[in-house]
Amino acid sequence: FVSQQKSSSRSDSREDEVSPPMNPVVKGRRRRGAISAEVYTEEDAASYVRK
Repeated sequence: FVSQQKSSSRSDSREDEVSPPMNPVVKGRRRRGAISAEVYTEEDAASYVRK
């Protein structure tokens, strides 16, 4: 279990380093739709409408 969690953490760190701008964009995409209007299209729109 611990080993798996460590692996997951490592993957997260690696992904963050590989694409650091994607992380904040996706996280703040709900907060500022204007910032990532590109990423938030049909998927986000459907989620927003559902809410």
